[in-house]
Amino acid sequence: ETLASVEKTNGKPFKLGGFGSGEYRGAARDWADGKLDKLTGGCRLGVRFALGPQAPAEARDKVSGNGDFMSDNADIRAAAPVISELVIDFPN
Repeated sequence: ETLASVEKTNGKPFKLGGFGSGEYRGAARDWADGKLDKLTGGCRLGVRFALGPQAPAEARDKVSGNGDFMSDNADIRAAAPVISELVIDFPN
């Protein structure tokens, strides 16, 4: 799935980590009170993105830092991230 489809499911833009070399590389960091922030039964969803295989080098360079980006950021969109990992945390 693409970043745009996750944003649509969330109902609004969300924050994700840049694609540098940190623990949060490409990870959704904050659902910004969107639909994915409040899952049934108290579950939490973790999503990690990878840069799109056809992303231009210039777009990759602009998002390769360790800062955070909003999913509707033009530089992030140009890098065409795709889901690489999903984690669902079930409460005890």
